[in-house]
Amino acid sequence: MPCIRPCAAVARWFRLVPLLSALALLALLTLTLAGCAATRNDAHTASGIPGPSALADESGTGGPAGSALPRDAAHADDAATRAFGAITPPRTPPDLCPSPTDMAASRIPGSPPGTPPDANADQSVHKVAYRVSFVIAPPGDDTSPSPSADDQALLDGVRDASLLHRLADTPPDSLTGLHRRMLADEQEAEKVLRAHGYYAGTAQGSIDVAASPVAVRLELRPGPRYVVGVTRIRIIDRMQPPAAEPATAPPRTLADVGLAPGAPAASDAVLDAVDRVPAALRDMGYPFARVASARYEVDHAARTLDAAVDVEAGQPTLMGPPQVLGTRSVRPEWLESMADWQPGQPWDQQAVERYRERLRATGLFSSVSADAVPMADSGTSADTPPDGPGAAYTSPVRTEVTEGPHRTVGGGLRYDSTLGPGVLAFWEHRNLLGEGERLRLELPVWDKRQEGKASFRKPSFLRPDQELLAESWVRNETSDAYDQQAAFASVGLARDLAPGWRAGAGVSTEGGRIEDANGPERSYTMWGLPLFLRRDGADDLLDPTRGTRAELSVTPYTGVYGEPFNVVRSRLDVSAYHVLLRGRADRAGQDGPDGRDGGGTPPAGEPDGPDGRLVLAASAAAGSLSGASSGAVPGSIRFYGGGGGSVRGYAYQSLGPREDGDPIGGSSFGEASFELRYRISETLGIVPFLDGGNVYEQETPRFGDAMRWGAGIGVRYYTVAGPLRFDVATPLNPREDDAPLQFYISIGQSF
Repeated sequence: MPCIRPCAAVARWFRLVPLLSALALLALLTLTLAGCAATRNDAHTASGIPGPSALADESGTGGPAGSALPRDAAHADDAATRAFGAITPPRTPPDLCPSPTDMAASRIPGSPPGTPPDANADQSVHKVAYRVSFVIAPPGDDTSPSPSADDQALLDGVRDASLLHRLADTPPDSLTGLHRRMLADEQEAEKVLRAHGYYAGTAQGSIDVAASPVAVRLELRPGPRYVVGVTRIRIIDRMQPPAAEPATAPPRTLADVGLAPGAPAASDAVLDAVDRVPAALRDMGYPFARVASARYEVDHAARTLDAAVDVEAGQPTLMGPPQVLGTRSVRPEWLESMADWQPGQPWDQQAVERYRERLRATGLFSSVSADAVPMADSGTSADTPPDGPGAAYTSPVRTEVTEGPHRTVGGGLRYDSTLGPGVLAFWEHRNLLGEGERLRLELPVWDKRQEGKASFRKPSFLRPDQELLAESWVRNETSDAYDQQAAFASVGLARDLAPGWRAGAGVSTEGGRIEDANGPERSYTMWGLPLFLRRDGADDLLDPTRGTRAELSVTPYTGVYGEPFNVVRSRLDVSAYHVLLRGRADRAGQDGPDGRDGGGTPPAGEPDGPDGRLVLAASAAAGSLSGASSGAVPGSIRFYGGGGGSVRGYAYQSLGPREDGDPIGGSSFGEASFELRYRISETLGIVPFLDGGNVYEQETPRFGDAMRWGAGIGVRYYTVAGPLRFDVATPLNPREDDAPLQFYISIGQSF
């Protein structure tokens, strides 16, 4: 028996050998697969094909703060996992641990059918250069309104939100990374569609790897554009009237603030309308009005967007005097005198805005703010107005300012195509006596003109909207029209009549010696009453793109120029600006909105052009001397034509009557100019132009066949201070002695 037991034990042990061998083999296989998996993960990292978490990071979820593509984390991870499975489908590797190149060789969606896996193998180790186009799909069978292919605003919005566009100068390491960017752009494009009112819109991207560089196309299918439906505004607190009843009732729907039912339900338009609700209440005597809540509902069946807005009107408030804080050398009482409201009137936010703009216009402050003071900060009870429950609260207009530097000294070299080379030195004080008085001294010295100039301006003179203006100069000038040594002085008032409208009146005197082609040098003295009326409705001082301008000036003169004379000099200038083409600048080599090459996405790093890409500008001017012939008045007040500010293509002051080849000026003139201002990029533009005009001996200007015409082209270099202008022009109907080309250099547009 003892012998049998060991034998039985040995037999049992031998029976366990197959089982132990199987377990050992399984463990070995498990360890091998684990090592292979680590190798595969390393391969992903080395080849630029990240796992699902990395996909979520690049698509905007796990990235750095401030990512332009915020997304729900769980949704991003699921989408990234699906994308990863689609890009690297399961396959049978040639060995147990495939190489990184093999891992990147799977065909991606968009590759031509039959493309072998190793056709894309080198994409994992080389940057994938690509170009991207954004197009709007045709409406197809859907008869609902849909934007056309040239809906530039929609395409621009998608382009601005596009990760593909922003990272175009940083190509991805693999086609996987490119596809990842495209997936993120699809989601962002749908957000842009909703922001423009296309709440059923979709976006679909595709990649063509056969193109060189790889072509990425993002196609928008907007579908019908939703419109504004039912809107309601509810004032949720007790709206007590101020001391005087408001002239208008508070808004009850968004139509009362400019957003009518049926208008496109673009998010910016809706939000702007909601912001105008408390603004309307502020103009009615409720400066603390605010939006408490806003709810929006999209009705897909009716294709409408409904809105319900709850507003707190706040305490009814009366206007008190200004309370200016932050001044150092500027007198606060002078700033307070610039207010144009009566204390005790219901709060008027527009009056506060006018006051703020008036302070900014002085040029004394780097920042200006003005608003009502909450009752809790005024030293009274937050619950009870000073005059008892239900009474209006009188608030001062708290104004906080930050003073800037008041003195400036400078100088520099200049060149003017009319006056030649020159130098300029100047000194300016913008707060001479503590009330915003500006004194400026200039010494411009040119080749053909030497001057000393002084100007003085006192704002809010006798009333808030009025200025006192004074100017003087001494001059020595040599030109083809006349030689002059003279002095001038004037003083006057200028007043703002309405927004954009300004008028002025004054007195002036001028005297000296002048010699022109009519005769020998003669002395002269004259006095004038300059009057002007100006309207400025343009959007920019130096580079307008829309709006109009007009100015009428009339100056009666009396004086002595050999003989006594009386004359009235009148001049009218009108200009208009209109945007012909909106959108961004063309970029050659990029797919355009229609999918064809030319004029689509700018390369990364290059700025887009402005909204006013092509502007038509036109101007006309006419003037007349009435009461005396041109020969009876000094040459400095006659009319001349030609030059950079007149008819380009002709020399400065060369148009009109001449004597022995020298211009002598005339009694009237008429001019017209047309420009097409095409802005190629943010800093460069070209301007073809056509100018016409002439100067005449008679008092009434002539147009038509009596005009001299010039044409040319200009280059504009746009700076913060305004565009630098270089024009070259040629006369179209020249006289015998007119040069074939004229060049002009200056700052600012020609008109």
